Amino acid sequence: MISRFFFNKLFRCLSILLFFNSSISPVKSSSALAAWILNSNGILELRTKSNSKLKAYFQKGGNIFGDRFWIDFPGELKTPRTIEGNGPIKEIRLGKPTKGKTRLVVEFSENNNLKPLNWKLVATDQNRWKIKLFTLPKKSFQTIGEGLVSESFYKSKANQKNI
Repeated sequence: MISRFFFNKLFRCLSILLFFNSSISPVKSSSALAAWILNSNGILELRTKSNSKLKAYFQKGGNIFGDRFWIDFPGELKTPRTIEGNGPIKEIRLGKPTKGKTRLVVEFSENNNLKPLNWKLVATDQNRWKIKLFTLPKKSFQTIGEGLVSESFYKSKANQKNI
């Protein structure tokens, strides 16, 4: 009798706990950034959750760091990380600047010829974005990315990692 009583109470408590956990919005619990790729032609492409509101910034470099471009996304990233760059890119960082936010930072090497006043972050549909960050001679920068941004890149990009 005692074990059956305990089992019933436990079942009720677990049911209530599961109900409240299922009501948490996935948009608030995980990052809106689904995938990204910085192509060898200097175009950064992003795939996000539908209708995400992005904020993009640029900061001129100083003595300690190079020029930086970053985008803030709603939702919190699960695993912050740093990815080594090549060519004009020193590194790419994905992190959590504040609770409930994800930040993708592209830090450039010291000597670059960036023109951030000409940059435009453009929505190509409700969950895809792109921005041209730089122009370089062919084969002077290797594509870096995580996840699958668009159908055309699925099969052709060997340098991408899963998020």
